[in-house]
Parts: sequence; structure tokens; C-alpha cells
Amino acid sequence: MGIIGELAVMNPEDTERQRDLATTYRKQGEAAAATGELDTARNAYEDSLRIATQLATSNPSNTEWQLDLSIIYVKLGDVMAAMAASDLARARRCYQIGRSIIAELAAADPRNLHWAAGNADDRSTYDISACAALSQPCREIRHVSG
Repeated sequence: MGIIGELAVMNPEDTERQRDLATTYRKQGEAAAATGELDTARNAYEDSLRIATQLATSNPSNTEWQLDLSIIYVKLGDVMAAMAASDLARARRCYQIGRSIIAELAAADPRNLHWAAGNADDRSTYDISACAALSQPCREIRHVSG
């Protein structure tokens, strides 16, 4: 993991180093997903999710950490939906958790346009089986539901 990982291991109580490591894993996941390396992307997102969950749980009022957690859930959902042996139930659950975090942030600060924009992207209502069949990110295929 390089120097970021070493700093995080040397300073487990340093939340900024932990967040840096979670961000690094997330970016590795993004790079792997972009090149079609979905297993690698899933593993990187799961590593990021583990750290982001610890941070968000340790300080629920830290909106940046809550946003980080939401983003990682959505990205993991995208990968789970796109994988050949996809776990659509897990993908949908990732989207629902990510959506609920953003909804809480938007409710707590309705004037924050960043939260409102994230709140509008509800991937939990996407037709994720169609996403998996077409190997496309779920943001591109919306399911019309009531």
C-alpha cells in the first residue's frame, strides 16, 4: 500500500491517515473498475468500506466521513451489479445503504446542495439485473417504479 498504508498502520488512531488509506483503496477500486478488473475493484472497495465504516461509526456527526461511506457503498454496488457472477441482492443493498446515508445528510442540512444532488441519485430503484446483463454501471439504466 506504500507510504500511505505504512502511515496508517503506524498511526491507527490518526483518523486522517485512516481516511487517506480508505481513499487510496477507493481510487484503486475506481482504476480497476475502469479497466474491467472487477474482482480487484471489489476487493479494493471492500477494503475501503471496512475503514470508512470504522471512521463513520466512530464519529456519526462527521458529514465528510458519512459521505465517503455512501460513495463507497454505491461504487461497490456498481461493481457487484456488473460482475459476471453478480450478487444483485448485495448490489441493491449497497445502493440502499448509500442512499440512506445521503438521505440522512440531506435531511440534517437541507440547504446543502451537495447532499441534495446526491439524494436525487437513488440507485436502489435501478433495474440492477438489466445493468448486470448489459455490463453497464447502474447509473445508466433506470428502473421506472411507483
